[in-house]
Amino acid sequence: MKENLRALLPDLVGEFWDKLVSHNLVKRPLCFPDLPQKIRVAIGMRRTGKSFFLFQTIQKLLDNGIQPEQILFINFEDERLLPFSAEDLGQLVIIL
Repeated sequence: MKENLRALLPDLVGEFWDKLVSHNLVKRPLCFPDLPQKIRVAIGMRRTGKSFFLFQTIQKLLDNGIQPEQILFINFEDERLLPFSAEDLGQLVIIL
């Protein structure tokens, strides 16, 4: 899977940025706690707005001068990633 993932990653990242740009986000009064140097993860039930909350959070990061190269969003429900194992996740970190 390592080589497939390496080949697929640019497509996943490009599709994410295309999707972010194409959405007209409605600002919500929600944000992650301010915890510097920590990874942020949104979890919850399906179709409750997690992705749009993350898009809003990413837009806020961009507005604050964070470079796009420092931001990664991967939807692990993308069927092109299946089957995706814990070992693959480790390889993803190495590839990045």
